Amino acid sequence: MFLLSFRIMPRAKLVDTKPRGRMSAYAFFVQTCREEHKKKHPDENVVFSEFSRKCAERWKVSVPQFAGKISLSEGKW
Repeated sequence: MFLLSFRIMPRAKLVDTKPRGRMSAYAFFVQTCREEHKKKHPDENVVFSEFSRKCAERWKVSVPQFAGKISLSEGKW
């Protein structure tokens, strides 16, 4: 019978600032909305549910205007 003694090695903490995958058009839109909101109201706390609802409303209105004009690979409008 073998008795194996394992040492648990501490894992290095990864500092990863890169995104995990491609950003969707909606995620990019919400990110820009949040940046705009922070510029206009720097000290205001944001209620996520209200902010998300307003972004979704803006998205539904603005998507037909920009259909085909958004280049997701470059991240530019």
